[in-house]
Amino acid sequence: MICKIRSAIEKFSMIKKGDSVIVALSGGADSMALAFFLNSVKDEYGITLSAAHVNHGIRGESADADEAFVKKFCEKNSIKLHVLHADVPGIALKTGESHEECGRRIRYEFFESIDKDSLIATAHNLNDNAETLLFRLARGTGIKGLCAIPPVRGRIIRPLIECSRNEIEEYCKKNNISYVTDETNLSDDYTRNFIRHEILPLFEKINPSFLSSADRLIRAVREDEDFLSEQAALLFEKCKNNDKYSVMVLKNAPDCVLKRTIAAIIEKETEIKPESRHINDIVDIIKNGGCKQICAAANFRVRKGMLEKFTPDNKNEDYSLYLTVGCTEFSSYFVNANIIYKKDLTDTQKIHKQMLDIFMDCDKIIGKLIIRNKRSGDTFSPSGFKGHKKLKKMFQEKGVPPEKRDSYPVLCDDLGIVAVPGFGVCKRVYVDSRSQRIWKVSFRGL
Repeated sequence: MICKIRSAIEKFSMIKKGDSVIVALSGGADSMALAFFLNSVKDEYGITLSAAHVNHGIRGESADADEAFVKKFCEKNSIKLHVLHADVPGIALKTGESHEECGRRIRYEFFESIDKDSLIATAHNLNDNAETLLFRLARGTGIKGLCAIPPVRGRIIRPLIECSRNEIEEYCKKNNISYVTDETNLSDDYTRNFIRHEILPLFEKINPSFLSSADRLIRAVREDEDFLSEQAALLFEKCKNNDKYSVMVLKNAPDCVLKRTIAAIIEKETEIKPESRHINDIVDIIKNGGCKQICAAANFRVRKGMLEKFTPDNKNEDYSLYLTVGCTEFSSYFVNANIIYKKDLTDTQKIHKQMLDIFMDCDKIIGKLIIRNKRSGDTFSPSGFKGHKKLKKMFQEKGVPPEKRDSYPVLCDDLGIVAVPGFGVCKRVYVDSRSQRIWKVSFRGL
């Protein structure tokens, strides 16, 4: 195992002489093995070693015992220890994260806050990599997700990434390294534990060398991802023109490179990690023309052959967004769209009284459903109203503030306006007794 650790350190250029390394030390077998190894080679590698431990506030006395165990190990080996006490359940309740997500975020924020120049060594191993691969496959992922856990990410290094959990436990046994067992790791309440205890053994039953096979897949996919990322970086530079991006240059790129470039553009211009549906919206307009302009969560549009970020606050601006299932932003509004089934509705007529929740028959929508801002001359005929009426007049009568009118959301399909939140749905897409699939679109911020 020592050979594998040294090989990983050298192969991925994890450590150089003079580095300061903080080892993430939970007290479990993996992290104890990593701390023991790094402490044994610190003089050889010329590094300064310290440790960091997080008490998550989940396991009460057991967590306190783990903290005491880690402190004793560090004192015995003259390793400086940094400890954080966190109320993960309380924080997760406020943020809406799962305990796993919240705990992970807090850990990394703590590790990175200790010293901005130090490396952070975590004990992720071959098993963790295979479990991550299966977890992402189950949730749905692209090539980047199949890369699983990177050996190096910024300041984070993972020297045990090529060692199996069995090898690590054998190393602990051979070197008399004590460790603690987190009882939550034995429960299948957490998704990763379920994969570890139930799913991974099934794959190993099919192929006893599954860990090695998964590792080969991850390495091969990582090579492809590195190449595609390099191509996307080149395309980014080629299409960039100040704070705008040439559609003509982007249009000729393969989709796999284009999508990565669009993601990089959105992230650079907004510092927001884009969702795939927003990337796909912009790819569609670049490749197929689509709407003449687009307003995704990050507010991008195509104008005069250039992709650009914009702020839709000018009354003369026209902008639109293809509507897809899920949550998004449109101008200053939050939109939640879902497809539901008629059998789940108890009163067809009652739903139309909830004027800010739009209900429409999916199968009556012609072409693509979009949200756009109000345009000059727009007219609307909601169900139950005879003839058409100008939206401007309807807004005046309803008391919509003048400053909100030009950015007010309007739902349209290829034939025209189908609904306006607060004003109803047109008869053409009305939900009736024959409706089966129903668009439900909710708005906040009106």
